[in-house]
Formats: sequence, C-alpha cells, structure tokens
Amino acid sequence: MKDLLRFTDLSSVDLSGLVAFADDMRRHPRRACRELAGELVVLYLTQPSTRARVTFSAAAARLGASVVVVGPTEFQLGCGASVDAIARTVSLYAGVVVARTDDHNLVRLAGESTIPVVNGLSDRDQPCQGIADAIAIADAVSTLDGLRIAFVGDGANMAMSLLEMSGLGAELAVATPPDHALDPAVLRDARRLAERAGGTVTEARSADQAVAAADAVYLSPRHCAAPGHMGEMPGLTGATEAVDRLLAPAAAHAPLLVCQPTRLAGHVARDLVRHPRSRLRQQADNRIYAAAAMLVAAHQGRLEGVDDRALAAV
Repeated sequence: MKDLLRFTDLSSVDLSGLVAFADDMRRHPRRACRELAGELVVLYLTQPSTRARVTFSAAAARLGASVVVVGPTEFQLGCGASVDAIARTVSLYAGVVVARTDDHNLVRLAGESTIPVVNGLSDRDQPCQGIADAIAIADAVSTLDGLRIAFVGDGANMAMSLLEMSGLGAELAVATPPDHALDPAVLRDARRLAERAGGTVTEARSADQAVAAADAVYLSPRHCAAPGHMGEMPGLTGATEAVDRLLAPAAAHAPLLVCQPTRLAGHVARDLVRHPRSRLRQQADNRIYAAAAMLVAAHQGRLEGVDDRALAAV
C-alpha cells in the first residue's frame, strides 16, 4: 500500500488494523511515537481547511516529523507548474504528502508521486474523520462488528467515508433526501466492501426507518440546518428536543455523532455538544490519532505490525 486515499482501497483486515492502531495511540498518549523521526511531511492544500492543516501538522509533529505547508500560490499553478510536476518535485524531499484537494487532483498527485499520498480531505472522502468516528463509536458500544449504525442526512463526503467503514463488519442503514442522495458508485463499492467483512449497507425510506434499533446514530449538519428536512426534524429552535425525537427509535445506548465541521448556529451547536448521547468532543479529539495512524501506515507501506514498532516507549 503506497497511498491511503479511500477505505475501499484497503482490505477489511487492513482497515480494522488502521482503526485499532489509531485507538491504541489514543489509549497510550504518553508513549512517544517516533516512527517518522527525521522525515518531512508536506501538506498540499488547494482548498482551505483549518482542521486538516492543524490535525495533520500536530500528528506529524507527534511522530517526530517536520512539516511544510504548500499550496497553489507556492507552485504557481497555471503559470507553468502542474500537479504532475508538483508530485515529482515534492517526492524528492518529503516522506509523505497529505493532500486537501479535489478528487481529480488527488488521484493525479498519487499517480505521479513516488512517495505515499494521504487523503487529508477531498470532495468525495473524509477518511481521517471516518477513523476518528469509528473509534468514538467503538468506545461507546465496545465493537463495530455486527453493530447497526444509522446515517441520516446528505450524501456528502462524510457519508461516503462512513459507508466505507462497513468494511469493519457494521450494518449501515442510510436515509438521505432526494436532492442530496448518495453517489451510486460509492454505494456499490461500500456494499462490496461490506460483503467481504460480513456487514451490510441498506437505504432506508425515512429517518425513522434508518434509526430504528440503531446502536449508533450519525447526523449530517445539513439535515440539522434545514427546517423540516426530510420531514423528520421540524427546525432547531429547540435542538435537544428535535434530536430526542430523532433518537427515539434507536437503542437506548446509541451514541449521537455529527458530521464535522457542524457549521451550525451557536445555540444549536451547544445543544448538540451538551446532549447526553453526544460524542462530538470525542470525534474531534480522535482526529489527531487517526491522522497519525494514517501517516505511519502510508509511510510504512503496510499495516501489519505497525503498532509494535511505532508505539515503542522511549
């Protein structure tokens, strides 16, 4: 494995190993992880993303690597430099590239780079947050294997990365509005991945159907932001009450997760963070461990035994 662009590029064993490695780093924060000591990590950002920049910079520093942030301005895209040229140039100096860009340029960058490329965030996928959220769910309910997870909201990049987590053996039920439906190709890939791991991916006709008996509920911010979206939530003047109604058909132990960033009004965001079932803080906290695991896995080129070497205590 040279690159880490999408979960569907991984086997179920590697995906499970990646999540387990990230979780192990979270559980042992005092261990010094020096796997990338002396390496340079380049953050290639063609689109603004404070979270991707801070998360991967912090993770690289924790791994002992130096970080350089570059973008279109530094390489003068459109003035003689191309993504292909950038890939070849960066490959001469760095050990890993983290890209926050569109999917077309992400694939081009990976194709021309001779060093590993990690998807920090793209239009189609958000793998770092997907790993962070998998840890948050597993922490709340012990395991993802055979777990029923409901996703309610728009079929954007977080929905797609969550779908691909079905490779961990979870049963995913998804409810999306017609104008923000899932990409059929992503849905097809997710179902193939789920079959290999003993999981399932189903499309529900309504939020209630998706959430029924769910062990975890994942909510899209667009679903929250639009009053009456999908006819299930009547607006969020009282966010706690609306979320309670949404969670009512779920299992009593089901945690609530929300797509990041939420981009919600202040009182709504506060209500969601403070909700008794909320795991928003854990979702944010887990990102650095997810990012570090992705960097180490891509740099090593494999996942087997990654934690034995990378988590050696100083």
